[in-house]
Amino acid sequence: MKPWEIASVPEEAGVSSKGLLRYLDEVAASGLEHHSILVWKDGKLACKLNYAPYDDQTPHVLFSLSKSFTSAAVSLSAKDCSAGTRRCWMYWQTRHRNNLPNG
Repeated sequence: MKPWEIASVPEEAGVSSKGLLRYLDEVAASGLEHHSILVWKDGKLACKLNYAPYDDQTPHVLFSLSKSFTSAAVSLSAKDCSAGTRRCWMYWQTRHRNNLPNG
């Protein structure tokens, strides 16, 4: 497996350092606990942060991760669907019904 390419600065991966700093300021102001933040763009790792006491070796509990992937997939596919998110999702489900997990 090919290792991730790591950008020396966020701009090398096409990510604005100023935008990233604004995002991190909002994360800090949110009061929500974050363990790690990873930002990838076009196959390059643009930003990697671990908040103490977490590090790369600490396992993370991932509640409802499948919902996060599903919502991201719907959002990405809706960008290409002029019928709107609901109709686009219904269309996607009918085309991929046999590949959906049971449960």
